[in-house]
Amino acid sequence: MNIQEWPFKTRPYHYQYNIIENSWSLPEFALHLEMGLGKTRIAIDSLALAYTQHKITHALIIAPAGVYQNWVYEFDKHCPEHVPVDMYTWRRLNTKRERGAFHDFIFSEDEALKVFTLNVEALSTVNGYKAAEVFLKRVPGPAAMVVDESTAIKSHKAKRTKAAVKLGKLCVYRRVLSGLPAPNSPMDLYSPFQFLSGNGPHLLGIDNYYAFQARYCVERLMNQGSQRSFKTIVGYRRLEELQGKVDEHAARLKKEDCIDLPAKSYMSRECELTGEQRNLYESLKKSFLTEYNGEKISDSIMLTKLLRFQQVLTGHVTLDGGKVEAVPNHRIDVLMDVLRELPGKIVIWSNFRYCINEMEAAIAREYGADTVATFFGDTPSSKRMEIVENFQNTDHDLRFLVANPSTAGYGLTLTASSTAIYYSRDFRLDNRMQSEDRLHRIGQDHKVLYIDIVTPNTIDDKIVQALRSKMDLSARVLGEKAPEWL
Repeated sequence: MNIQEWPFKTRPYHYQYNIIENSWSLPEFALHLEMGLGKTRIAIDSLALAYTQHKITHALIIAPAGVYQNWVYEFDKHCPEHVPVDMYTWRRLNTKRERGAFHDFIFSEDEALKVFTLNVEALSTVNGYKAAEVFLKRVPGPAAMVVDESTAIKSHKAKRTKAAVKLGKLCVYRRVLSGLPAPNSPMDLYSPFQFLSGNGPHLLGIDNYYAFQARYCVERLMNQGSQRSFKTIVGYRRLEELQGKVDEHAARLKKEDCIDLPAKSYMSRECELTGEQRNLYESLKKSFLTEYNGEKISDSIMLTKLLRFQQVLTGHVTLDGGKVEAVPNHRIDVLMDVLRELPGKIVIWSNFRYCINEMEAAIAREYGADTVATFFGDTPSSKRMEIVENFQNTDHDLRFLVANPSTAGYGLTLTASSTAIYYSRDFRLDNRMQSEDRLHRIGQDHKVLYIDIVTPNTIDDKIVQALRSKMDLSARVLGEKAPEWL
């Protein structure tokens, strides 16, 4: 197949084109591209090419909870028009209707490429694993499997890792995607490449995890009491050899390697509501509609109500007396998952004091107190410039800056970071654009990636829509082209 004749739906950048051309026909491959470089679109074009060349008929996509549903949007955006696609997004199959829809999806006799997207957490459940197994076995023809964010299966003992490896043996075509394939140690590579290996020998040359560890890790025997001793990893070795083996089956690119990448790029990570959040959100919505149905609402009351909706989505609520109570949520977990994928210094924005404090505590627990600082209303004026100077110092341990756009979004230079995460946002376009430009300004040597954590079908969507409308209007007023955005 000459892909120079392939009718791409969206034009790939030259580095994306080269990867697709060199890897689409291979039975296994790892896309180790930093976030924002288009791993998903490369995987989609590769699957579409494999389908048209009769290498596969169906594909299982495994991705984190905030990502797996986004593959539906990505297929619609990137899959060529001439490739028919039938997609099914995981549901727990607890009802007769859900089981019937899944049955119809699997056994329909259309000629489309069947794509089943499943969150990686479901692999640890009986229903989730069984559904994936049935899909791979019952749909006629050869199967493909993609693991998005392969660090989710890096633990060789984890139930979902064992499930992914087992399912991979049912497939003739396998891919793993990761922006940071070995966030903690070289051992993080073993299980994803075990999955890629399918029924063959391990692609990295060693079929036993502990033999792999013995070759690439420096171990020391430690004593615990008089009766027990154990081995612990104290260093690493032969890493050039390991990297050479990885490179035989992977493409690795960083943002600075891609000169045709836009100056700014955007992506979102979805965050599902917990049951408590959903109940509270719906209760607030019902109360809002009931209380103000047919009545004129003052701006101050409207803003207060909208603020309450945002608070619930970010895991807290302010009671009438001013007391703040926590609401069980997944957003902090989504944030930590994103941070584990990213290298370098990172700015995290939120317009809530509660969230800023919560994020600081979570980051300090995982990365150490010296790696994180906050910049918001409670930050003493005497400490603010010191924090910025430490963050701008590439040799300083301060890696994460958690800030409020209203406080830190104006007048500061934060070009030591090329990644900003919006944990929450408000309706003010100036807050958004000013906070974006703290990173994207003179002195910035890298392309900047902006990641929004959002909960679909909530006020998060409304805020993004409002900002988009304001941005379009501003561009028209100035006679400019509206920038690419969410």
